[in-house]
Amino acid sequence: MMKDVSFTKDWAQCLVGLLFLMGFSASGAAQPVVMHVKDGTGCTDCQTCGASWATAFDEISDAIACASTQDSVELWVAECTYGLIALRNNMKIIGGFEGDEASASESDPHRNRSIITGGDHLILSTGNDSTAVLRGFYIQNGGTLSNYESGPGLYLQAFSSPVIADRLQDLLKAIITA
Repeated sequence: MMKDVSFTKDWAQCLVGLLFLMGFSASGAAQPVVMHVKDGTGCTDCQTCGASWATAFDEISDAIACASTQDSVELWVAECTYGLIALRNNMKIIGGFEGDEASASESDPHRNRSIITGGDHLILSTGNDSTAVLRGFYIQNGGTLSNYESGPGLYLQAFSSPVIADRLQDLLKAIITA
């Protein structure tokens, strides 16, 4: 005698749909919150900026500050020149976007240059682990420090070990660890 499994099958489909709506993938992990950054928008407000390219944050630092309460975040950064940033755990900062993409895999740093420039420490990492990711940026024009001819592009503090990947160049002769 065969058991009627239609109720169980319907229940399972309902549960999968509910988990999808709650932001979970098939593996059970929460999907990251995607925030957009595009120079020239003038947008800095945490309540109204970042949800799309049309409402993108004007600066990376504003997006990082507004994302501080999120568990897992991806910042998609359009081509332009930006200022200093501080890395954060559970955050991927991905450069190389034109400003109309719908997927992180569409980032192309060869064609769309996202540049971080200016100051003594362009990128600060304090106690970050491998969940802090910087990908697809050009780093240039660090400031001058007393012991170095050119300032470092990346400053690592407190046993930091962020992931730095894809097309990063011009780290200005020095990475300082403290």
